[in-house]
Amino acid sequence: RGLTVAVIDMAGIAGGATGASGGLVRAFDLSPARRRCAAAGLDRYLRRGHRGTWPAVCRQGSLSLVAHSDLPRAAAAVAELDASGHKAEILTAADLATRFPALNVPDELAAVHEPNAGWLPVGPTAHAMARDAGPRLLLIRARATHLLTSGSRATGVRTTVGPVSARAVLLAAGAGSTALAETAGVHLP
Repeated sequence: RGLTVAVIDMAGIAGGATGASGGLVRAFDLSPARRRCAAAGLDRYLRRGHRGTWPAVCRQGSLSLVAHSDLPRAAAAVAELDASGHKAEILTAADLATRFPALNVPDELAAVHEPNAGWLPVGPTAHAMARDAGPRLLLIRARATHLLTSGSRATGVRTTVGPVSARAVLLAAGAGSTALAETAGVHLP
């Protein structure tokens, strides 16, 4: 809040393959920190954003497979989610075979089922977020070519239309992220 955000993308907001994809929204994660973020995100998406104008979540549910060794952590996570209003349950491989007969899950796995989770159409959701951002969102139709740095900090992005300075840089270039990170001396796997 209060920041101006520059999106650098030759194809525009959710251009290319990104705009045609779907984004999974769920609350479960074995990591407590990621679970809190995921649950907050799911809450926001179920409310359809700050103004209620985002596309609705296509509630088709979510299954997250977990190893038997992770079942104690999964059970604690499910209890936490249930207590915060997110319905979730643990299903054994036998439960999965009964409820979802098309799945063939090995006996050493179980799953966390979230019936209210689902997916969002990325393109329409990104456009709704851009509308909500208003004038604090700048779209720069260009291709990012290089990360600019000062010491160990990213300070901006060189683009095909010139440099863009920034206090922070979020690298979200899909398959192009590896090459861009290399320009700052960072190796991504």
